[in-house]
This record gives sequence, C-alpha cells and structure tokens, in this order.
Amino acid sequence: MSDATYTYRDTDALIELQLAVFEVREGIIRLIVSVEDCDFCGDRVTAWLTLDEGRRMADAIENGKPFEATDPSGDVVTVEHDALQTTVSIVRRSFVLDGEEPTQIGIRLQGDAAVLVLAALRSLCSPAAEPGMSLAQQVEHLTVQLALASEFRVPLPDGLGGYGELVVRRESADSDRWAVTDGALAGLQAWAGDRWQYVTDVGRAATFVYSLDDALDMAEHVARVEQERHDARIRAAREGGAE
Repeated sequence: MSDATYTYRDTDALIELQLAVFEVREGIIRLIVSVEDCDFCGDRVTAWLTLDEGRRMADAIENGKPFEATDPSGDVVTVEHDALQTTVSIVRRSFVLDGEEPTQIGIRLQGDAAVLVLAALRSLCSPAAEPGMSLAQQVEHLTVQLALASEFRVPLPDGLGGYGELVVRRESADSDRWAVTDGALAGLQAWAGDRWQYVTDVGRAATFVYSLDDALDMAEHVARVEQERHDARIRAAREGGAE
C-alpha cells in the first residue's frame, strides 16, 4: 500500500498517470510512476524511482528540460517537451521476450496538467519525506523554500467580504522588503500610516517597509482592525434600525 498517491487522466486519449510513494523497507522510500492505457485490454507500465530522481523529474517539467531515469529493472521514465505540451513516458524493457519490442506508453500534460503533476511531484518527493532527516536538515530545507516565496496569505475573519485575505507581498525577488496589501490584481492597496492607501499614490518606498516577520505581525494586527471595524458597522446598523 502506498503512503500517498496522485492520479491524472488524459480523458481524450484515455491514458492515466499515477504517482505514488512507497516504503519498500524501513528507511527506503521509492516514487512509483505508472502510465496506463485505459482503453480495453490496455497496457500498464511502471517504474520505481528514488525521491531524488523524482525531484529531478519535477525540475525537468518546471524548466522545460528533458529527463531520463532508469530503474533497477531497466524500465525507463522520460520527460520530453515540444511547443505545445510536455509528455511523460515509460518504456518497459524488463520481461521483454526475444523478438518483442519494449512497451512504451506516454501521456500528454496539456494546459494546467503540467502544473498539477509538478505540484504532486514536489509534494511526494519533498526532502522532508526522506527517512532519518535531521532537524537541522529540515530547517535548512524550509529556509531554502522560504527564500523562494514571494507572498504569504493571512485570512480575514469570516464575513468581512472583499478578497477574504490579506497578502503579505515581497517587493521583488531580490528584495527583503515586504508590504501588507489587500491582494488586488488592479488598484493594489497597502497598509501604510494605519490605513489603506493606494500604492500608486504613496509609492513603493512608503509601503514596502517591513521585514517578513514584521509584515506578518502587521497583517495579523490589520486583520484584527478590520474585524473591529466590521463589528462596529454591524452595531451601528443595528442601533440605527432600532430607532
């Protein structure tokens, strides 16, 4: 039984990709990659990769690079790209009789499918899933991930409407300055001077002023302020209706 699985199906071609992690024995975890032709009497091919190979496979999907890995039985997983799509294929070279051709099945990742498969690979093959990972290694891994983040979302209390969350946003990829924003795609507002102000009006220098820790603390403060204002509006409406 696998510990976690992810399945994607190309409904047009009736091809299914399944990713799963499995602890083959204590301390040994493998990524199982399976591609199945779901048509009547279709074949299913499977390869067993290390988690490191799974991470390299994810890198290839994300960066548009080719990938190839051979499992201990000789079966081969490949990732290839063209202008329109990414294709994940498995060639079954094990248990091939003399005179037979290896079975190969590929699945196309079109549209957002590549993003979904990439996310599944990142989750399943995370270094944190490696057995025996020390606390220091986990902290290092999380620190690297944190350095890549460009925004954090702080939910607003239920009932406040709007976007339903505050977005703590980094000024740029190479900046350590953050702002507390309303997350708007157009007309972005940031919390500055104890009130919301349009970034275009006051400038980025006046809004991207926090360290990450300070910005997260401020976002929690703003969420409380918004809740208090919301409660005050409700009380005022009730009192006005009672007159």
